[in-house]
Amino acid sequence: MVTQVNYRTTGTGPGLVVVHGALQSSSSYEKFAEALADEFTVHVVDRRGRHGSAPHAADHSLKTEVDDIAAVVRETGAQRLFGLSSGAVIVLESALSIPGITHVAAYEPPITAPGLKDHVFERFEREVANGQHAEALVTIGLGLEVGPRWLGLLPRPLLLAVTRKLLANDVDMVSLLPTARYDFRVVGEGSKNLERFKALEADVVLLGGSKSPRYLKDALAILETLLPDATRVEVRGADHGSPTERPDLVVPELRRFFDLP
Repeated sequence: MVTQVNYRTTGTGPGLVVVHGALQSSSSYEKFAEALADEFTVHVVDRRGRHGSAPHAADHSLKTEVDDIAAVVRETGAQRLFGLSSGAVIVLESALSIPGITHVAAYEPPITAPGLKDHVFERFEREVANGQHAEALVTIGLGLEVGPRWLGLLPRPLLLAVTRKLLANDVDMVSLLPTARYDFRVVGEGSKNLERFKALEADVVLLGGSKSPRYLKDALAILETLLPDATRVEVRGADHGSPTERPDLVVPELRRFFDLP
C-alpha cells in the first residue's frame, strides 16, 4: 500500500500498473488482471475515493492522479502502464513525467469529449446531487454512448426502471457516482495542449473497439497524428467496456504489445 492510494496485486513477471476509468474501481478488473497474471505482475490501482484510498481534495487535478501513479510505480518498480478512458488520459500524462516507463497502453482516452459533452456532465452532476442515481447513470450511459447499443432503443422510463433494479443490488456503483466529477475534470485538463504528447518517449499503443462511438475513434486518430511512432489497434468486436467485460478481446493485443523488447 502507498500513502495516498491502494492497489491490488496479482500474478508474476514484469510489473504492469492498471488505471481504471470513471465509475470503476480495482474490483472491476479482476477478470482482466487474472487474464494477464500468468505473464505479468498486475497492480490495479484504486483511484481516490475508492476502497480505502484517500478522498478527493478540493484541488484534485490531473497532476494529483499522476502523482498517485508515480507513487505506485516507485513502490512496485513497474515499467508498463494500462489505462481505460479517463485512466488512459492519466497513463499518457504519467508517461511524460515518471522515469522508467517503457510501455503505455491507452484504451480510448476521451479527449474529444470536453465541450462536446459538457451538457451531459452538467445534467449528470445535478442528478447525482439530487440523489437521482438511476437517472444519473442513464444520462451518462446514453449521453456518452458507452453502454450496450440496445440501451438507446429503450424508452427512457423503461430504461430507468431497469437501472433502478440493477442499482438495488449494486451498492458499490451508487458510492462511485460522486467520484465521476473528478474524471470529468481530469479529462478536461488532459484534453488541453495535446501537442505536449509529442514528447512521449515510451512505446505507446492506442487501443479502441470497433463497436465504440465515433468521438472515441476520433480521439485515437488525433493522438495518432501526434504520435507517429505509436501503434494504433482497433479491437474487432470490442466496445468501450470490453477491457473489463470482455478481456478476452483486449488481452491478446496487450500481450503482443507489452512483450515487445
